[in-house]
Amino acid sequence: MENGFIYLIKASGLIGLFYFAYFLLLRKETFFSANRWFLLLGLITSSVLPLFFITKIIWVEPTTDSFDWSTIPVTTSNCHFVSQTSF
Repeated sequence: MENGFIYLIKASGLIGLFYFAYFLLLRKETFFSANRWFLLLGLITSSVLPLFFITKIIWVEPTTDSFDWSTIPVTTSNCHFVSQTSF
């Protein structure tokens, strides 16, 4: 169910982008056949493109610097906790 919502959000965003491009670039053009093909291909693309997942793998090299733990000052605290009971 959640995947369906994600698909709808992605497809709606792409349809909005295609409409925005049409509105800015092709709205006043008189080549109605080209405009029609642009809108049809935009709808087909926006329904197919969200089905593909694009992932990016980032490799992080491990650090070779070793930390000297003996330089950290360690203190011991004598904390006494008193429990209070309510009557």
